[in-house]
Amino acid sequence: MKNIILSQSVAVVASIALLACGDTGSGSSGGSGSSGDIAIEVTDLTWSAGTDRILGLGYSGTASASTITTLKGSSVSGQSGDVFSFRSVTLPDTELDEIKSIDNVNDIADFTDMTVASSSAIDYVVACKDGANTTGYEKSAKLYVFDMTDPAIVYDVDLEDTGTNTYEVRGCEDISAAVVEDDTLLIAVAGEVNTTYSGGSSDYKPYLVLASFDLDDSFDLDDGGIELDGVYFEYALGNSDTLSAVGFGADANSVYYYQYDYSEGTNLINYYDLKGGTNTVVQETANDIFASNVVQSMYVKDMYVLPASSSTDFDEIYMVSDSDVAGIAKVEYRSDIGSTIDMELLTNTDSLNCSDVLVGVEGDGYVESFWCNDATDAGVIINVAR
Repeated sequence: MKNIILSQSVAVVASIALLACGDTGSGSSGGSGSSGDIAIEVTDLTWSAGTDRILGLGYSGTASASTITTLKGSSVSGQSGDVFSFRSVTLPDTELDEIKSIDNVNDIADFTDMTVASSSAIDYVVACKDGANTTGYEKSAKLYVFDMTDPAIVYDVDLEDTGTNTYEVRGCEDISAAVVEDDTLLIAVAGEVNTTYSGGSSDYKPYLVLASFDLDDSFDLDDGGIELDGVYFEYALGNSDTLSAVGFGADANSVYYYQYDYSEGTNLINYYDLKGGTNTVVQETANDIFASNVVQSMYVKDMYVLPASSSTDFDEIYMVSDSDVAGIAKVEYRSDIGSTIDMELLTNTDSLNCSDVLVGVEGDGYVESFWCNDATDAGVIINVAR
């Protein structure tokens, strides 16, 4: 099973240049499996400053055939809704081509994240459209799923549960996706949920949400190629808290997520056991590691999790913030004994420029390198050594 955990905002798209590092000293290795003196840089040749924004980045394939997939949004003059472009390229090709475009000319809801999850047969592109970005026009957030090789066929579903109480995901802050045993697609959502109770009252709070889909290799929508198994509202946070990043643990049996607890004024990295329904605080701090450890809320925009290779090893959780406070933070957790290795910033020179989005390239039980937004160069994603 190939388990790809991906996520959110970057500044990318469109062509790939392989640059000899020379005196830069990056020593990076990338999705193509190269190492030593080659850094891989992804640049959007069509990028329009002030108009375009990167919403998602995905990595799939193998070390010898790495595929980079992106989602960007572009505002359109005189139009309420934006245009969203899915783009993809397999290294070592040099130009990232558009594989799908969605024009929200009559829909003001914005896509907020995109990721890729792979089975043995299909790379699934998964995107989330927010339902809470415009006050007065709130509606259910929606998941979109398509086969990267056939993007014309799209499966979409509202994130809601209309039982005794009505649960409706409105905000979609971040998603992670994993294919389990090739026949189940799981998507973890950092959501904001509006709950209407049977008595008529309602509340609005952050929720960890899980969506499960049954798959077959055909992806034939008319013949059960993908079907929704259920939307599960797993864990609620405090009404004023922030939930902004998620990543699956081993075999998608657990989820890590970032929370800011407003009542305590602390930043938390949490571990949620999907099998047992229990939540554990992995790390709690009042300080923002991205901003010289000043006392304030962290702004965690993306998370990548490398699951432990055995039950006695530590999961590695990596996070990035925005371009104003670039860098990669890391914390490690071993769930069987509840042990944490405290959060730290990676010191690799190139990693200090990482922001907004983060994807890992996995070796045999370790991270070979990362793809991330270059906070020093708008419209560029860099591949940096661990």
